[in-house]
Amino acid sequence: MVVTVSVGAMIYWEFTALLYVLSTLAMCALLMVVAFSKLEERDERLHQASLDEESVGHSDAQTPTTSKTFYAQSQRGRRVKSQRHLTAGGAINE
Repeated sequence: MVVTVSVGAMIYWEFTALLYVLSTLAMCALLMVVAFSKLEERDERLHQASLDEESVGHSDAQTPTTSKTFYAQSQRGRRVKSQRHLTAGGAINE
């Protein structure tokens, strides 16, 4: 609310140059936070933890089919989530 009022006041009293500088600095700060965060490492840790949890949960193999989530690299370098179902005989159904 305070930011909205202050931006509106800056536009009203024609302090758009200051508003431009402040918004540029805010965007730079946001980009620096994203650049220095370890998102890929965190994603891999969470993925490994979910795989470990899933393997513990399916150790008794009571169900005839279990599903696992696999992550594969797409052609553009992004990670793609695909669902594969493992049958009791070990065959993979996609």
